[in-house]
Amino acid sequence: MTGYHDIDEVQAALIDKRLAQAHDFMRDVIDDPRLLTVIPDGSTLLFRDVEIPGHRIRLVAYRVPGSEGRWAARMTGATKANSEDASHGIMVPASVESDESADAALDAFAELIQTIARIAQEPARRSA
Repeated sequence: MTGYHDIDEVQAALIDKRLAQAHDFMRDVIDDPRLLTVIPDGSTLLFRDVEIPGHRIRLVAYRVPGSEGRWAARMTGATKANSEDASHGIMVPASVESDESADAALDAFAELIQTIARIAQEPARRSA
């Protein structure tokens, strides 16, 4: 039987991170139960946090209903950097899907968010 003493520091850090992400997801669902209407019952979830200037964005990936290998990723909430002020249950009307894996769907959604953040920070261009 495996005891707690068999968990090394790297495994313990990963466990702590996953517990924190699951906790954040539960808070997001409590703040906005609509999340449960899009994520199918019994889904296996994969979480990821994405850092953009001034915010930490929380993402979740899950299998698309009625498909074998298709995954979807969507935003569940955001927290302002260096602040306890959290915005939970922010719904983005779209999800990003992938036939490859949950990680591929999360990668695509993270790239979309980072692109939007980069565009938002660019100075406005005046047209003549």
